[in-house]
Amino acid sequence: MKSNIEKYKAELEGLITKGDQLSLSMTHALNPEEYKVAAKKAYGDKYSEAIAKLPDFRGTYQLWYSEAYAVIRQLIPERLSDFVRFYEKAKNRKEIDSSNYAIEDYLQGITVTRGMTVVVSLSAALPKFEQQYAQTIAFQLQRNIQPLVI
Repeated sequence: MKSNIEKYKAELEGLITKGDQLSLSMTHALNPEEYKVAAKKAYGDKYSEAIAKLPDFRGTYQLWYSEAYAVIRQLIPERLSDFVRFYEKAKNRKEIDSSNYAIEDYLQGITVTRGMTVVVSLSAALPKFEQQYAQTIAFQLQRNIQPLVI
């Protein structure tokens, strides 16, 4: 029977692997041509297979978030409000800008324009997700759990 530490370690490693894939997926969705160039460099002739294996961010994120939320709530509860803040849109916001854009906005496909000028695009969610993902990695490193090499 696994100890709680072993269980959380395994869960955390799984979250990091899924988080890495989600980060790549969002990057691909936001900049497909740039990602394709990078994938060709990284995977050579197998780049299209690597791209095809990426999860659909919108379809996979909610499950990752729920799992990560539970782990962070148990292991680093002092960071839970930060983790949630990156996902949830502020209840009292009057307008959307890049500082208050949330992953929830991305999942709903929200962009903001003024006339023909894009004020906030979907790409505003990438740094928010990267912060959430970094929290799972930071905890792993903080607890001296061997980092997973991807």
